[in-house]
Amino acid sequence: MHMKKILTLLMVFVAVLLKAQSGEISGKLVDETGEGLPTATVIIVDATGKGTSIGTVTDFDGNYSIKPLKPGSYSVKYSYTGYAAQIQNGVVVRADQTTRLDIKLKPSDNSLTEIEVIAYKVPLIEKGSTTMSSTLDAKDIKNLPTQSVSDLASQSAGVYQEDANKGISIRGGREDATVYYVNGRKVI
Repeated sequence: MHMKKILTLLMVFVAVLLKAQSGEISGKLVDETGEGLPTATVIIVDATGKGTSIGTVTDFDGNYSIKPLKPGSYSVKYSYTGYAAQIQNGVVVRADQTTRLDIKLKPSDNSLTEIEVIAYKVPLIEKGSTTMSSTLDAKDIKNLPTQSVSDLASQSAGVYQEDANKGISIRGGREDATVYYVNGRKVI
């Protein structure tokens, strides 16, 4: 009986860890007047433009949420009958964060299917975020002259490092008060 409790506790712990490393895309789909579009389709598409099994339908007010999503970059397709479909490319999803995308669809005046493709821009300030964070993607890391985790972290605002490859101080905290996570794993 004791082993069963430990196994159950371990399974709950693993489930919490897996859930903690997922993100979300949410927002509101509206028409040109700002009215929400109910029952519009929002799906994640692959490189060929075909839909995947991940998606949702907007609620009565045009709100939607797609979760859980692994951190990474996605293309999201928005479509509604009588409106030109729209694809947002390069939508960045981060672990434990919600990427908010409010989309305005334009009416389609022809019978042919029209899709507007727009590149996603990471907002300067995340709406609804009460914390300060800094993210470096693979391209940023490749272009920096260092590969040390502490040196990379020192590139963020509010971080002080006396010398290269030394400990860092974040917003006045001591060096031993800092923990590093790379791809969701603790780095010593």
